[in-house]
Amino acid sequence: MSFTNKVFLITGGSKGIGKAVALGAASQGASVVISYLSDARAAEAVISQIGRDRAIAVQADASNPDDIDRLVKVAVDRFGKIDVVIPNGILPLPLFYYPLDQPPFRHSRIGSLVAIANDI
Repeated sequence: MSFTNKVFLITGGSKGIGKAVALGAASQGASVVISYLSDARAAEAVISQIGRDRAIAVQADASNPDDIDRLVKVAVDRFGKIDVVIPNGILPLPLFYYPLDQPPFRHSRIGSLVAIANDI
């Protein structure tokens, strides 16, 4: 599968599963925007592996609506669009205990982030 000309936004993309998704998407031709909470070194290592022409890292707390707004803006400003959103590491588990109008969803922009990505 080719992801050429696709832009992936991956929260928590500097380590673990998020890093693996970022590297995998990039290996198939995607441009990648990763967010990280606090480990700038780990995020920069991922960006270096992919290449600065096709990847950027943005410090953002995925539970903070203002940070998510900024993350989306940076992604669109850099790459012109977002095709795929991977909300990795955003929500506490277990999710099934939360009604959709209560935390973590009430103050989360996951739905907005996915909707924005679909509209771009």
